[in-house]
Amino acid sequence: MAAFYPDLNEETHLLLIKRQGGNGVHAHQIALPGGKYESFDFDLKETALREAYEEVGILKTQIRSVRALSSLYIPPSNFIVQPFMALYDKAITFCIRNLRGAFCYRSTCVCIAKRRHCYKPVGTVVPIC
Repeated sequence: MAAFYPDLNEETHLLLIKRQGGNGVHAHQIALPGGKYESFDFDLKETALREAYEEVGILKTQIRSVRALSSLYIPPSNFIVQPFMALYDKAITFCIRNLRGAFCYRSTCVCIAKRRHCYKPVGTVVPIC
């Protein structure tokens, strides 16, 4: 889930996570919150919303809009990924929901557009059991 939200200065940010360590091909990577489709999910949009909630506490009720982006193939893990974009009208607090997403980060859209690696930890991140 590519979650875009404004800060208190109205600058747009993108929420990112840093994956936990281990031996997996995506260990320690900066990524978007997300995960695998489960048989009880109605569709991939529901999967994206569920996984974003499980990983960082994104609530459907806080999102102004959710749109599908173009699917893409990830060669190292051999997955086809269907990303979604979520837009927020105001600054929100994100929470670590489990150990899959170890840390929350944010990056301004200006940094991303300039292809700079300038991501910063999100202010207050609250671990939840």
